[in-house]
Amino acid sequence: MAIIITRGNMLHVQWYDAGTKKIASKSTGLTATDANMRKAELYAKKLQHELSKRTDELKQIGVQKISIRDAFEHFLRNNQSKHPKTIIDYWRFYKKFTEHFDENQPCTNITKVDVEDWLNMIKRLPQQKNSIHGYGKQCYHFLNFLFE
Repeated sequence: MAIIITRGNMLHVQWYDAGTKKIASKSTGLTATDANMRKAELYAKKLQHELSKRTDELKQIGVQKISIRDAFEHFLRNNQSKHPKTIIDYWRFYKKFTEHFDENQPCTNITKVDVEDWLNMIKRLPQQKNSIHGYGKQCYHFLNFLFE
């Protein structure tokens, strides 16, 4: 349920985001007065309606919320016959990948733009070109596994 809270002299809307399994908050930009409280409550009701509608749509199409950690563990199980150094490269990639992406977040929250930003960030690391290439290569392997 979306609720209205007051922080300082400003009204904020707070809700539970089922995608990230966390509580999210956003400022309404309104000061804490009775008239603005009614406006904020209407906004909160509309937001809650949209959240409920989106959750129902996801349930209808059967989208499972598998975390990045669970997907990576499945990825490792499928690739367990690889050379031990390749497995170490997978873990090295995963450690760097989860510095930017929350491992508890569902895989459906990974977007093309976010991955491009991550790859551009990796290119600026003070490491050898082969190491940077390895991060990118393992990223492509993992994403291909996710979106097969």
